[in-house]
Amino acid sequence: MDLPASVLGFTVSQGETPNLGSYPIFYTLHNDISLGSIGDTECMFVAPKGTIRLPMLVNMIGKLQAGFKMPCVIVSQSLSKYQVTRLCQEGIAWINSEDTLFLPFLGLSFLSFSEPEGAKPLSPQAQRLAIHIINGSWVGKSTSEVAQLLGKSLASTSNYFKEIELVLPQVIGSQGRKRFIAEVKDASAAELLETFEPYLSSPVASSVYLKFKDSKEDFLSQGCFYAGITALSMLTMLADDHWTTYATDEYNHAYLDEYADRMNVVEKDDVPDILLEIWNYDIDADGDRVDDISLYLSLKDNDEDDPRLDDALETLKKRICS
Repeated sequence: MDLPASVLGFTVSQGETPNLGSYPIFYTLHNDISLGSIGDTECMFVAPKGTIRLPMLVNMIGKLQAGFKMPCVIVSQSLSKYQVTRLCQEGIAWINSEDTLFLPFLGLSFLSFSEPEGAKPLSPQAQRLAIHIINGSWVGKSTSEVAQLLGKSLASTSNYFKEIELVLPQVIGSQGRKRFIAEVKDASAAELLETFEPYLSSPVASSVYLKFKDSKEDFLSQGCFYAGITALSMLTMLADDHWTTYATDEYNHAYLDEYADRMNVVEKDDVPDILLEIWNYDIDADGDRVDDISLYLSLKDNDEDDPRLDDALETLKKRICS
């Protein structure tokens, strides 16, 4: 067990292994368990072996604390950000390192949890992959299968996998040379979104207000989907704008030139028919509108100072995380 000698000035001491004869054998098969102390407070240290199964671990800690009448401290350098968040919510003590820990029985909390080295904002296609990881729709898909779904080369898709792995290594599994999207069983959609969100950005590369000289239906049938405030108003009580917002992707919007003589680019105050957003990755539509996560990302940093929009976005986020 890799215990620090001290934490925030408190000496850490490791003692003998407790008698766990009356507890399930998997407690000791999957964990190194020892008695010890932090400062003057007696406690039990639990160091998981291999993959951390959070529900099982939380249940075990509860039973050990009740049986031994002392706090248990999880000791692991492989705890992820979402795992420590869950443990804090459960009030369970943990030590990641001498300066990253949560010891509620001592009133100590130092959560300087560093991001994985090298992680940076995801490229558009890696972001699209992350969205499918969060909503669980591509779990089990191999690199070659994801390449087909993205419409990208295998080499490019391997790079997207590497980008994802820098943010959350557990989500990329391997079997021999095969790599695939693994299911992170202990992570909810809310936890995955929280982990990935700092690396996700708005998919909107540009936007333009348009006014049509005649029917706009032919134009809108060319790969346009409800987006922005229009899509948000479909899911919440928020009222739509006076125009309808649509999105298309940057590879599809070339058809704009074909309709140039049938519409005018106008300003927001010129009573436009539509606001067209040009997205920097292919749109994975949910029916006739953009997907929920991309919609959230396209609006969450909106400059509008409107509490109704904030409330609607909160409703959308709850929908994503449910």
